[in-house]
Parts: sequence; structure tokens; C-alpha cells
Amino acid sequence: MSAEAVYSELIEVAGALDVCMAKIRAAQDALAVTAAAVSRAESADSAAVPQRERSALIDSVLRGKPFDEWNLWETAELLQLPSDGPFVVVAAEVVEPGVEALPAIESKLRSMDVFSVWRLLPDLHVGIVHVRSDEQLDHVLALMSRTTTGRIGVSARFNDLTEAAHALRHARVSLRGRPEPGVNVTVFDGSILATAAVSAPEVMVKLAAPVVESFDGLAPGERDVLFDTFQVWLDAEGSLREAGELLFCHPNTVRYRLHRIEQRTGRSLARPRDVAELSLVLEVYRRLMWNRDRPHRQP
Repeated sequence: MSAEAVYSELIEVAGALDVCMAKIRAAQDALAVTAAAVSRAESADSAAVPQRERSALIDSVLRGKPFDEWNLWETAELLQLPSDGPFVVVAAEVVEPGVEALPAIESKLRSMDVFSVWRLLPDLHVGIVHVRSDEQLDHVLALMSRTTTGRIGVSARFNDLTEAAHALRHARVSLRGRPEPGVNVTVFDGSILATAAVSAPEVMVKLAAPVVESFDGLAPGERDVLFDTFQVWLDAEGSLREAGELLFCHPNTVRYRLHRIEQRTGRSLARPRDVAELSLVLEVYRRLMWNRDRPHRQP
């Protein structure tokens, strides 16, 4: 066989090999696509069980289930949360049953490097959010405020997940409190007065009711003016002049309003004990009773 014939045979063999290799590569590509599809399906199936377990874990944390140190660390790990705070609990009002009040909030917060877990309850969309700083908390609150027009209650910060059940109660109470005009996010401040006011809501409302009822002859707006004046006077550390400046009225007007409070309650603002009692009553009213005579509003 001549050299040309051999060369021609080699060309034919090379061409056949190229065809075979192309078929092999095509088969490999098809196998890779199939394997990827199977892997995705298996991942989806395997993720369904952890999601159910995750929901159960979130429920356990929010209900205050006892944890030892190891279980607490393991729970945080499974929920992909830091084991230490600070955390806040968020409670957002659900407008339509079964629909999240804050859609896709977990992924939105994660894009801000904020870890959180969320659970949809019949009346609330509840989350446990890890916040590292005041600035980060401000960003979280701003995002939630933009995401919904419904009301949102936020607990004070806490450091241990075992405190989440108490924090949820405080977030719920924040939803019952008197909102600031134009603000849909209310943060529980965690002060001694605020904590005392909501520690036993039914008991505190019963104790505060006689004092609040002493203003029943007034229109709700007039009563609120007196209560707001008392709060501003407290914040001004008892200064009539400073309270008047903050309220845009004359100090004598502040004095007159405070005197009306004394007349109706039988307390004297010159006695520290009476001032302390009235301060607690006002806190209970603001957080638990402010809308009791506004039947068109839901607590």
C-alpha cells in the first residue's frame, strides 16, 4: 500500500474517531444534565423535611421551650442564627390569613447581612432577628416599614434565645399600644415602667382602670391632651417652662392641665409616690388601654 493510501486511511480513521468523541461528549453532557436534575430534585426533597423541622424549632423557641446550653447552641445552628444576641422579635399584623405581612423578608434581610427566621401564625407574621448594632436595627426597621403598611411591633433587644417567648409578648403588646402618627413600627423600649406595665396585662389594666375612668367625662381627645401634658412634664423633669416650650403653650396652661389631673385623680403631683403611680397608670393606658373606647380599631 502506497503512502498516499495509508494517509487517506488515517484521515478516515481520524474522522471516525472525531465522530465517536463527539457522540461521547454529547452523551456525557446529557448524563451531566440528568445528574444535575436528579441532584436538584433530591435536594428539594431533602430540604422539605428540614423546613418542617425548622418551623417546629421556631415554634419551640417562641413558646419558651426549656433548652440546656447544648440544645440551645444546636437549635441556633439548625436555624442558621448566631447563638448569642442581640436579637429582637418582630410581630407584624397579618391582613389576609395565610399571606405573609412581610413578603420575602428573610431573604431581604440576608442581603443586608442580617440573620433571621420567620414563622407565619394565623394573626401575625413573627420573626427572630439578629441585630449587631443600633445602626443595623435602624436599617431593619426602615426596611420593614417600607415593606408593609400594617402595624409592626418590635421587642426590646435580648441576648439569649431562651428570652424569645417574653420578647414575643412584648412585641405583641407593642401592637396594642398607641401608635405615633404616621409611624407603623412600634419598638418596645424595655424600660422599667414599660416592663412593669405589661408584665401582667390583665392585672395592670384592672389596677389602672379606676384612675383612667376618672377621666371618662372628657372627650377622648381632651383626655389625651391631659395625658400627653403629664408625660411631657415628666420628660421635662417637672419644669413647667420647658414643658410649655415642648407643647407650644404657656407654662400656666401646663400648670392648669396638671391641676385638672390632680382634681380628677385625687392625687398630688407634689408627692413622689402619687407621681410614680400616675406614671405607671399612664404607661398601662398607652400600651394596653388607649383604644378601649375606639371600637372601630382592633388591638
